[in-house]
Amino acid sequence: MIPLATLLLVASVGVVDDAQPEPSPREQLHAFGGGLKAAVQSGVMSREEAWSLWEAASLVYRMEHADDGKARETSKEDSGNVEATAWYRARRLTPPRARTIEQAIEPEFLTRDALLLESLLDLEDEQMVIVDMVLQDYADTFEQLTAPLKDALTRWREAERARDLQAAMQRLDGSFDLGGVDLDAAARTFLKQDSGRSAGKGSGGGNGALAPQKAADSANQQKAQAAEDKRAQQRERQAIGLQTMNEQLASLRERMQGRLAVIESAGELVDSADVHRLLQQVAAQRALLRADVEEMLGTIVVFNDDRVQAATLKEALARLDLSRPATQARYGGEHIPLEQVIAQVMETAPGQVTDALDSTLLERAALSRARAQAAIDRELEGWRFMIEREDIMGVHRDDDSVELEVWVEALSAYGQAWRRQLATSLQIRDRTLEQVDLIEALLEAVDQAQAQQWHAAAMQRGFALEMRPRWVERALDAALGLADLEIEQVEALLLLQSHVLEELAAIRARAIERRIERDPQVTASPMESFWGDRRKVERPWTKEDWAGFEHEAHDALADRTASDLAAILTTEQLGRLPARRGNRGGEAAAKGNPSGKSSGKSSGKNTGKSPGKSSGNGQSKSSGNGQGKRSAGRSGKGS
Repeated sequence: MIPLATLLLVASVGVVDDAQPEPSPREQLHAFGGGLKAAVQSGVMSREEAWSLWEAASLVYRMEHADDGKARETSKEDSGNVEATAWYRARRLTPPRARTIEQAIEPEFLTRDALLLESLLDLEDEQMVIVDMVLQDYADTFEQLTAPLKDALTRWREAERARDLQAAMQRLDGSFDLGGVDLDAAARTFLKQDSGRSAGKGSGGGNGALAPQKAADSANQQKAQAAEDKRAQQRERQAIGLQTMNEQLASLRERMQGRLAVIESAGELVDSADVHRLLQQVAAQRALLRADVEEMLGTIVVFNDDRVQAATLKEALARLDLSRPATQARYGGEHIPLEQVIAQVMETAPGQVTDALDSTLLERAALSRARAQAAIDRELEGWRFMIEREDIMGVHRDDDSVELEVWVEALSAYGQAWRRQLATSLQIRDRTLEQVDLIEALLEAVDQAQAQQWHAAAMQRGFALEMRPRWVERALDAALGLADLEIEQVEALLLLQSHVLEELAAIRARAIERRIERDPQVTASPMESFWGDRRKVERPWTKEDWAGFEHEAHDALADRTASDLAAILTTEQLGRLPARRGNRGGEAAAKGNPSGKSSGKSSGKNTGKSPGKSSGNGQSKSSGNGQGKRSAGRSGKGS
């Protein structure tokens, strides 16, 4: 049997050269796809047959490189809901997976929690030794509890792969026998047809795209010739891939059989019912383990049923719950760590602020635990759905042959569980934002500047997408940092910066308010569109859900700021500013068109004049969204 890598190397270069490196698996896959394209164009197989072969080859490729994908997925999940990452932005618009165990295998206590408990409870050395033992025993027990579930999920995935492989092999066997086809002749036909199409593109009665023109540039001609040479080489590779198609198919079958043998040799495969049963056991034992830890800590810390000591322990456990990453958070503002932001803004918080936080501590911790339990309930319902899915697929040939009503009924319980989880998250978000507003009001009575710092820090943690740094801020900071500025330029830049930051704060406030209103719809939409049990639900995503709210206002502010900077700075100074995304700043500004397009009205050319006021649009002092008290609390701040 000729190795597939060798065949595809021939398909890539035409001859086998020992000095050249073996093509990568991805290159092999692409070469196989090129051969399939040639087979379709030459009439050797239909598009449907080629697509079926491509799916089979892609399946084998994914299985052979599953570990790399799993590592990338794990790194994303471990990062938590970091709003600034592209992964989190995509997660907001994608449905939750029905076959996960993420929350169920997340421990409620960590061994490092002993340090936090020591500081919160003022423990003696003897008590710390026992606390360490309790937490270590919990970690060991929890690992033993979840190990069978993790192993079962791995075996279930292998079983899924085995089923996919068997289905792909059934499609291959007997369906694509090319033994009676002259593949050499088919390859020649393909090259002839394709070269004919290329010649047709260059003729066209003297008016074709390649017709000589007086204004034609020699560099463009060379570029066009290089593109045609590259295309010719690609055609040759596809033709060679077609010539070796029988060998490649045989190698593909061999690889599929090898992967199937590896899966089957790993041990007994499990089904969805096995995973669901183990998940139920873990979910039940989690609560018992937590109760045991709390009881042991109470024995260590609370003496003679002292109520003060019992309350202190309860508060310490609540702080532990709130210190965990909000991996299940889906709403902006839901994951603002209030205590951490307070510590970030001020060394010592006023008494009324700490009292306000302490008064809601137990409630916020209870909501956090409720969200985790709702996520576990959703995971349980997801595996119940997977059981029903296996029953459904045991009767039907494939997904497309199952009537919509059947899926609607099967997904009903899972959809309800997801909506219950979202409802809990919404409670947490609203309660957190109420606390943000309350603390801001309390600080305003003491120190206005500190209140603004608190607001900006809280919004940065809860709405990082809306609060991320903008080009106007970077450009103005860079402009003010230029060493060769005149006094008049500095004065104009400072005035411009004042107006721009005021309008930027108003834009951000409007964006946050719009996201607060929009988030419940967006987070539910993936569920309803992909997994939900409501039939007539369209995918209601808008451009702003991807690009961000008020993105047009940000663009307009950047355009005006670029024009104003062009009126203040020299061409050489403009060239030292950071470029705008899409090449709309920096170099373009240095050429006299800072916005990358017509700026309309002139901003003035006298260096001493301040164009700052032209940046305003009548929205600087209010967010203009009519959202009442909450909106007023978040707009107009120095964010």
